[in-house]
Amino acid sequence: MDDCRSFRKRCLVLSALLGAWLAAALAMNFTLAGPERETYLDLGRKLALHHAEYYAPRARLLDRDGVPLAWSERYFDLYCLVREEELTPEFRSQLERLLGPLPELPPDRQTPWKRGLTPSQILSVEKWNANCRILEIRPRLERIRVSLSSELREALGEVRIENGRQVGISGAEKEFDAILTGAPGSYEVMLDRHRNWIPGTWQEQHAPRPGTDVRLPFQVSQ
Repeated sequence: MDDCRSFRKRCLVLSALLGAWLAAALAMNFTLAGPERETYLDLGRKLALHHAEYYAPRARLLDRDGVPLAWSERYFDLYCLVREEELTPEFRSQLERLLGPLPELPPDRQTPWKRGLTPSQILSVEKWNANCRILEIRPRLERIRVSLSSELREALGEVRIENGRQVGISGAEKEFDAILTGAPGSYEVMLDRHRNWIPGTWQEQHAPRPGTDVRLPFQVSQ
């Protein structure tokens, strides 16, 4: 009899606990689906959606005859997010089938493993790396200049990268920075729990206004 009473008592306790858990779950479900639904949806959107600005490529500096003296080019470099000892021989072998021979992996994640990927290489790597996320492709902007005397190079000036765009810091690059830069556009993209972009979710919100080429009052062409 004592065993039977003890068993009944345990069943009642367990039933009470299950009932309390069910009531809490129903209350939470009501909260999420009812009065607090929009609040939680807004919070989820804020956590998952990333908004940012971007610029069109920087415009060119020209001589008085319209010959380009400085212009921008975008390249794409490959980075690896793990250490050399974490890569299997099979992984490296398959990657080299896509990209050709690769050098030894750099000691830090800020140094590119391979520079200047071609469009076909970018597509191949992104498709192959979609699930493992060991590799990352990052854009790189370079300001290209024709071969000039030191005086003309100083007159053209230099740029540096700030927040993903080129900013003039001396010479004509600085003087005409706003004209060469134009106005930013904006975009939004969904992020996963690791804050990585989710493919196919990028959406442009506002197109950027490209900068305008600037002619300088000297001639370098013959």
